[in-house]
Amino acid sequence: MGRALAFGPAPKTGLQEKATSSVSPFAPECNTIVVFTILVYYINVHVIAKPILVEFWTKHPDAEPSLDAWYRIMKTGVYADFNDLRATFASADYVDGLTVFNIGGNKYRLIASIHYNRHKVYIRAVLTHEEYDREGWKRKRRN
Repeated sequence: MGRALAFGPAPKTGLQEKATSSVSPFAPECNTIVVFTILVYYINVHVIAKPILVEFWTKHPDAEPSLDAWYRIMKTGVYADFNDLRATFASADYVDGLTVFNIGGNKYRLIASIHYNRHKVYIRAVLTHEEYDREGWKRKRRN
């Protein structure tokens, strides 16, 4: 009559069903089991804008593999907050309201504004380590 539902780990995107059963609160003396389904939707991050990455790796070809990997990971990730992001990008730092990523073995810096509630990542700048150390990127900040 009934069927058991088993689900693996949460997918990165799409819908997932979670089956839960409990004794009916309306008639606890009955051995009635109520089964219901909860649908959970996971939204991937939208990275804006990839042309900034392409422009940078055109000038610095050795940055392309690292930037492309960062882009693919961010695009398929699901991050609720900075702590979730740090689970994937352990070297990410939060500086003046922006997230700074070390790229290419700490040779480059990617600066992004991340809106976790809207699942959006706005790339503000990609800099060499020397450009980042000059801190000119802080004065150019837009909200």
